[in-house]
Amino acid sequence: MTKFDDAYRRFDACLSVVASYFQVDKSKVLTSNEEDCVNARYCLIYTMCEKYHDSDIAKISGLSKSCVNKIRNNTKFKLEDYSFRSSLKGVRDLLLLK
Repeated sequence: MTKFDDAYRRFDACLSVVASYFQVDKSKVLTSNEEDCVNARYCLIYTMCEKYHDSDIAKISGLSKSCVNKIRNNTKFKLEDYSFRSSLKGVRDLLLLK
């Protein structure tokens, strides 16, 4: 198994958890501008950035590297919102159970 295979497997598992947690369709997480989808996307990318480089996440997700970088850098502002912090914690807790 290559590093990329492992990253793709983790991305898919994380995407499933995030979509389930926010109760949105997996296909909308990366494309929709609905608030729940945006929050799900931020949780997904922020969680993946803890282990993988922006360029790896960009290849897997289909987002541009600059978009992944923007999400990673702007998550600190979303973390000021209690609701987002709580959601991120919930997603991380669910990922630990997998």
